[in-house]
Amino acid sequence: MNFEQFVSDAVELTDFLRKTFKQERIFLAAHSFGTLIGMYLVKKHPEKFHSYVGLSQIISWAENDRAGLAWAKDEAKRRGDYKALNELEEVGEPPFTEGYKQWGVLRKWQMKYSTMVYNDDKIKHPGLAKVTLDMLTSRDYRLADVFHTFYSGFKLIYSDEFIRQIPKINVQMDVPEVKIPISFIYGRKDVHVHAYLAQDYLDTVKTSQEKNFIWAEKSAHLFHPDDAELIEQHLIKELKHIKQEVMNL
Repeated sequence: MNFEQFVSDAVELTDFLRKTFKQERIFLAAHSFGTLIGMYLVKKHPEKFHSYVGLSQIISWAENDRAGLAWAKDEAKRRGDYKALNELEEVGEPPFTEGYKQWGVLRKWQMKYSTMVYNDDKIKHPGLAKVTLDMLTSRDYRLADVFHTFYSGFKLIYSDEFIRQIPKINVQMDVPEVKIPISFIYGRKDVHVHAYLAQDYLDTVKTSQEKNFIWAEKSAHLFHPDDAELIEQHLIKELKHIKQEVMNL
């Protein structure tokens, strides 16, 4: 697998949905790694979408790793975790292109330090296990789907070849202009994907369209259920772009 193939597959899926529902344009939303695919879709085929919403939008994987590595080192120092600190020092600086072993060091400590979810005395997240359980109990997913999501799909995507390609994916450089409305939604507690890179992008991107940056106050990278309504309401509000397009005809 390579990034170009992901984008190409997404174009095919877009066209399938447009044909199935007899729509010239559809709405596009993505999360985390999917947001990179989303932004390149927006660049290549703005005529196929009403608007785009990126949840935990990644701008540059290499720069995000740089910010993530700095955070992980600081967290290891705060915890007095010298094993983690030694590993994080020895892995070098991003981009991590030697292969999965090098690339995985930062991910290992991010997971151990719970960058995916946020909990404190007031904010309680049900956790990744509960989300997985919801998939298992849903009539829309089979056990095989869960397995492919968390294991075989991960191994298929993050090959050494793909890891070497990752530093070349840079929204800031490759998508300097957008022709449809865009919104980014971030968890206020997210230290897995760093929001300042997306804020900088929104400040500099060339567009005549609406652009929004929205905080989900209780969320880290995996959004808190209490913030789900905020996200849902924003997605519903995106329908306004259909009316605006009709008025502009």
